[in-house]
Amino acid sequence: MTFDPASVALGKKLGVVDDPRTFHLRTLLDLQALPKIPANWRYAHALRTVPMFANDAHGDCTCARHGHRITAQEYVTQQREAPLTDSDVLAVYSAVTGFDPATGAHDNGAYMLDVENHMRRSGMGREKDGSRHTISAFVKVDHTNHAEVAAAINLFGGVGIGVWLPLSAQAQTDPDLEWKGPDHGEWTGPYEPGSWGGHAIEGIGFNRRGVEAYTWGREQFMTWDFWDHCVDECYAEISEDWLRRGGTTVRGFNLGQLQGWLSELS
Repeated sequence: MTFDPASVALGKKLGVVDDPRTFHLRTLLDLQALPKIPANWRYAHALRTVPMFANDAHGDCTCARHGHRITAQEYVTQQREAPLTDSDVLAVYSAVTGFDPATGAHDNGAYMLDVENHMRRSGMGREKDGSRHTISAFVKVDHTNHAEVAAAINLFGGVGIGVWLPLSAQAQTDPDLEWKGPDHGEWTGPYEPGSWGGHAIEGIGFNRRGVEAYTWGREQFMTWDFWDHCVDECYAEISEDWLRRGGTTVRGFNLGQLQGWLSELS
C-alpha cells in the first residue's frame, strides 16, 4: 500500500505542559563529567523500519514513539522480548486519554508529559517475565540547545520529540527526504509551524546537519533549522530497555549511577 503522509494521524496536543517536579537534563550534566559526545551518531543502524503502532489511523503518536523507542533499544541490546503490538500501544493511549479502541471515540491526541508519567507509573505491553516496559525516570531536554539534544540521544538511547509540523512537511515525509524550511523567505504559508499539526516522534541519531528520527514506522531526517523553528519539547528516559545484561547501558553507564543522579536532584 502506498504511504500517503496527508492521510496519517497526528496527535500531540496544542501547547506544552510544564510541571516543576520534572527533572531537567542540564542539571544532570552539571553533576557529572560526561564522556565526549561524538559529532555524528546513530543507533539501530540496520533497523530501517519499525511498526506503525496504529499511528496511521489514530492520533496515538505520543505513545507510538515509546513503542519505537522500546523496539529500537531492544534491537540494539538484544533482549529479545515479545514484540509490542498495536493493542499494547493503544492501551496506553486509552489509559491516558480515554480513547476507545473499539469505537475510535475520544481520539483527540495527548500531551507528551502525561504519557511520560504513565510510562513511569504503569508502562506498556508485557515482557517475557510478565513485567511491563516502564521507565525509571525521565528528564526534560533543552530543545534549544543542540549539544544537549545530541548528548541526550547518545547517552539515553534516543529522545522523544514534540514537533509542530508545517504543511510543507507532507511533501518531505520519506526516508529519502528531509524536513526542512524554505530555501528563501519566511516560515509562513505552507511553512508555518503547526499548520499541519502537532506530532511526537522518536529521535535516534544526529549529525552536524540535523536529527534522524522514527515516525509512522519509517526513518525521517530533519535539519537543525527545521528543528529550531518547529520543535517545542524534548524528553529523554532512563529505561531498562537501554540496558545490557549486568546493569550497564550501551554507553557504559551503570543504572545505579544514573539513579544516584536523580537522588541528588530530589
